[in-house]
Amino acid sequence: MPETSGSAKVAQAQRVIKIGAVLTVLGIIATLIAISPLVSNVELPSAWWFLSMITGVGLATVIAGLTMSARSRSTRSSQSTSSTPPTGSTLPTGSTLPTESMPT
Repeated sequence: MPETSGSAKVAQAQRVIKIGAVLTVLGIIATLIAISPLVSNVELPSAWWFLSMITGVGLATVIAGLTMSARSRSTRSSQSTSSTPPTGSTLPTGSTLPTESMPT
């Protein structure tokens, strides 16, 4: 896969999450249709049971998108902190930290 910028990776991850959400909703609808013969005298082909498995595929896609988003954000965060020195952590020359005795 070609190298993309951090914001492009986050946008791609958000697209994967949206696709997963749509697949999950479609799978839930197919599941509701597949279980409708249990409450009525409607006969449906068995293909509806296989279509209801789209729910699991959608959930797996959402999890993959969330993982992609978290990795791209942590990579972007670590790159930004490694390129800039930490602020406020250095003392001016000649300064010392106050020392306090710890209560026992």
